[in-house]
Parts: sequence; structure tokens; C-alpha cells
Amino acid sequence: METLLTKGIQKGRLKIQDYQDTEIGRIPKEWEVVKLGDIGDLQDGDWILKEDYTDSGVRLLQVGDIGLGAFIDKSERYISNERANQLKCTFVDPDEDVLISRMPDPIGRACLAPLLSYPYIVAVDVTIFRLEKETANPKFIIYSLNNPSILKKVSRYSSGATRQRISRTNLEQIPLPLPPLPEQQNIAEILSTVDQKIELLKSKKEKYEKIKKGLMEDLLTGKRRVKV
Repeated sequence: METLLTKGIQKGRLKIQDYQDTEIGRIPKEWEVVKLGDIGDLQDGDWILKEDYTDSGVRLLQVGDIGLGAFIDKSERYISNERANQLKCTFVDPDEDVLISRMPDPIGRACLAPLLSYPYIVAVDVTIFRLEKETANPKFIIYSLNNPSILKKVSRYSSGATRQRISRTNLEQIPLPLPPLPEQQNIAEILSTVDQKIELLKSKKEKYEKIKKGLMEDLLTGKRRVKV
């Protein structure tokens, strides 16, 4: 992933070409380095108090719901529609937005806004990032943000004595490599295909682990006998 996101591809293969030295390292000459705030609008989530929580209504996504490139669906917080409107909360658009966590772990991890069957908002430490799609491919940007070398840079921009976090202002200053849009799309497709294969292997692993567990139970208790 590191190589694809910093060296690029050509006709389906890694490029061998001239490079330029930049603040984020060596990248292809036709790529550029941009700050996150240059390719879209970043907006903080909403400050919601515990007394605003309800059992249903508008879903409140929190930092624990944001994984490395994946929505985890971990929290179960809601506020009423009426309260969300009173607070003038920002509703997430799953067709447009990327979600970035400003808290560990790691700080700066990102995922696509999930397509849920109900309206939702995000907590204050989750940033809503709406990209300029004529410039940047959302999946490519997510892969870039989740690249370990970029996450290290995000960490250096963070602060806090007890709980580290990065401010939205500092998040806007994070530098990223940006290839031409068609190449971004190709890189994102390659990495997405790899992710799909990884998930398939995980599913197979889980299946065989269940089979093994059942066999152990049967064989080690004598429920199933073996020939000798």
C-alpha cells in the first residue's frame, strides 16, 4: 500500500519514472502535495451532552465507530430530532462525506460515511470531510489518510496532556500526495480489490475455526470416535 500511495501505477504496474523530493518524501513528478484543507471542507461534529441522549431518533456516531477504512458500528447513542434541530446539528451525507477521527487510536483514521437507514450526526471529535470530487477520489484519500506514514504525521500535529487529539485547524494542514484523478481511481480500485480478498480469507478462517472448535469438542470428549 505504501508503494502504491507514494510511487503510483502505470498500465496496472508500479511506475518506474522520475521522482521529485517533497516535504512528505519522494513522489512521482506529475503528482503534487496538497494540504487536506485544499481539497475539501472540514467541519467538526456536534457537541452533544449526556442529558441530550434519548433511546431513539437521530443517531450520534462517535470516535469508536470510526475504524481504519471501515465503519465499526459500535456506539448506540441517539438524540431526538427536535433537539438536533434546536442545536442546529450537521447531518452527515453518506453520498458525499468522509469521517475522520480526531482522537486515538490512531488519531486521523478515516472511513467513508456509512449508508444507514436513518439520519445521523457525529460527535465533536469526529470531523466531517466533504471532498471536491473533481479533484480527489474519496477512497484514495481514505487510503492515504490511513497510510502509516501519514498517521505518524497526524500524530505529530496532535496535542493534549491526558487525551491526545488533533484540532480541525491542524488537520486541515496535513500534507498528502495527490496523483491525477484517473490514477487515484486506479490505485483505489487495486487496494479495494485486495481488501475484498482479505475479507474473504477472514471469512474462510472463521469458518474453519468453527469447524475445528466443533471437532475438538466431539473428538476430545469421545462423542466422535476415530479408527485405530
